[in-house]
Amino acid sequence: MDMRLRKFLAVLFAVAVLFTIPLFTGASGVRAASDPIKVEVDTSGGGAVARWSPVEGASYYILSAGGSSLEVRDLTADIACLLPGGGHYTLTVTADTGETGSAEFDFFITLPSPTDLFYADGVLSWDGGSAPDGTLFAVTLNGVPVAETAESSLALAGMLAGGSFTASVTALPAADSSGYVLPSSPAVLSFSHPSPLLPPANIVCLLSEDGIYLAWSAAEGAEKYALSVTAGGSSHAFEASALYLDLTDIISQNEEFTVTICSVNGGLYGLERTLVLTAAKEDKA
Repeated sequence: MDMRLRKFLAVLFAVAVLFTIPLFTGASGVRAASDPIKVEVDTSGGGAVARWSPVEGASYYILSAGGSSLEVRDLTADIACLLPGGGHYTLTVTADTGETGSAEFDFFITLPSPTDLFYADGVLSWDGGSAPDGTLFAVTLNGVPVAETAESSLALAGMLAGGSFTASVTALPAADSSGYVLPSSPAVLSFSHPSPLLPPANIVCLLSEDGIYLAWSAAEGAEKYALSVTAGGSSHAFEASALYLDLTDIISQNEEFTVTICSVNGGLYGLERTLVLTAAKEDKA
């Protein structure tokens, strides 16, 4: 073959190759089959939205993260449903044509706020909802922290004088949440608490032919009275709606004993009064 003909055929082959390359590299942003898929995960706003570059000829993609997978026919998807909780994850996107790509990301979750705050009879209660195991609830009164508890209620009666109060309850992450769980927004409740009930006065121990009795005068606002009587090393608890209590079975004549008494209204227990009495003819305090 003539040397000039050989050179002409070589140039013609090179030109043919140059015009063929675009058919395999793709156009208009569609990636070639040999290129990996570019994956991005947006976690702003508390969600997890994935986006990835298209693969020519692919009809669907398999998304895998957190031990779960999802089939998608679009180029974006909300992947929060794949994630069991807050943490560091890798999302892998695989086209049905075999190409794959991945991206690492941190996913944070915010605990749900407690709901149904309610105050009655000295107890603040709430519904923790779907808060995970180990969640603590931080309680404040008028902006002052008063307790952290795993329960869904807190007795406040002993912390309150009469007046108006604002309580807040915030869900806190469990100790093992590794920083990927954030506290909830506080739930807030305003309420009023009555002045504390005063204990009864004129408390006396009386002896009669019928037995030994403890008696007292009525306290304002009291529906009943709670008492604790200690004698001979034993303690006994009572509630009385009347203004006296029969102690015949637990106290002997001339025996010294200790009594603690407070007024009760609904579930509210008032201030306590403790005194030492003797079962003599008359002992008055």
